[in-house]
Amino acid sequence: FAHGLPKEFRAARDPTDSVVGLSFAPSGLLLAVLTEDSLQLWSTSLNRVCLCRHTPSRDHCSAVGTYQALAWRPDSSLLAVTTVQSYVVVYEVSVKPPHCLVHSPTECTPVPDL
Repeated sequence: FAHGLPKEFRAARDPTDSVVGLSFAPSGLLLAVLTEDSLQLWSTSLNRVCLCRHTPSRDHCSAVGTYQALAWRPDSSLLAVTTVQSYVVVYEVSVKPPHCLVHSPTECTPVPDL
């Protein structure tokens, strides 16, 4: 394989924590990894390092439920994460080497029944 592929890495801190979603940014520069209670952004370069990890507070998780799916905005600036309690949490993504930032509003809005 070119460049030492395939390459393995542990995405969850706790071995009992499950990865529930993966999505490459449309830019191709990032890989978002979603667990039930965290969002991580990984570099897709040869180094494949975790650039940042966001773990919301227990109160936040209790209020909106565990994470279940994610989707990127086409310009790679936002990530939308759905929860098991029908909330959508929107994360702003800013990558300006050497820093990576994910930011979520403190208020979340439930998805109305369709």
